[in-house]
Amino acid sequence: MEQSRVSLSENGPMPGDDSSANDSANRSPSLDSLFEPSEAVEESADDAEPPAWSNKNWLSTGIESLDRYLGGGIPPGRLVAFEAPANTQAELFVKQVASQYDSLYLTTLRPRWEVEEAVRDYIQRAGNLATNRIDTRVEYLNPESLLKEAHQHIDRLDGRSVVVVDSVDKIETAAEADYVDFITELKKQLWETGSVGLLHCIERTNQPPGRPITLQMSDIILELHRSVQPGSVEYRLLVAKYRGGRALTEPVKLELTDEIRIDTSRDIA
Repeated sequence: MEQSRVSLSENGPMPGDDSSANDSANRSPSLDSLFEPSEAVEESADDAEPPAWSNKNWLSTGIESLDRYLGGGIPPGRLVAFEAPANTQAELFVKQVASQYDSLYLTTLRPRWEVEEAVRDYIQRAGNLATNRIDTRVEYLNPESLLKEAHQHIDRLDGRSVVVVDSVDKIETAAEADYVDFITELKKQLWETGSVGLLHCIERTNQPPGRPITLQMSDIILELHRSVQPGSVEYRLLVAKYRGGRALTEPVKLELTDEIRIDTSRDIA
């Protein structure tokens, strides 16, 4: 089993989290204290003061405009499926999310050292080295024991973090019962630790047999679409599903170069 850790600083509390990462009594905060149903936003919309629960404990995507679209970021305890074509800069979004907080990064395709280097660069680019204490653990999953190793790493999750599976396609080829068991355990661990899971799903003509399970069990589904026009390439991000929230009625236009930005030229952000 190949494993490593990108530690740019000591572990510390997650942004917006008053608990200590080293205090075991606070490692599994009640989700009731971190998240309330979206109806609370509507009830408090006209209040002079922000609602008491606030969205300060939601995890940011690292893209401020997208966080506003999502109502404050991603609620803790949620599982996100990010579906995108392989021949795009979709990895930028995965690295952006992974570089915001302590993270467990499970890679099934790319070598560990390559992932480490990419995430480290993004952490430094985002300026989080100076402002937050970021600790990223990169684990390469052996093709011969993908689910077994994934279970072992998920079971050791003991603090509020981002859990990335990049990509989930190979795991989606497991037997249905085994894959459902893995996703169920992952969601349980996310809920108990107030973490967020991000499954990077490669869009394929022949989808893995477990892809419908991934999409059904995910709380949020983000779809990246590419269209090629004369003289330009356009990317649009669709929030196709948002369990407990509202999916967007129209896609968000993105710019994907060496980083990811939301195109505000039409004043949509």
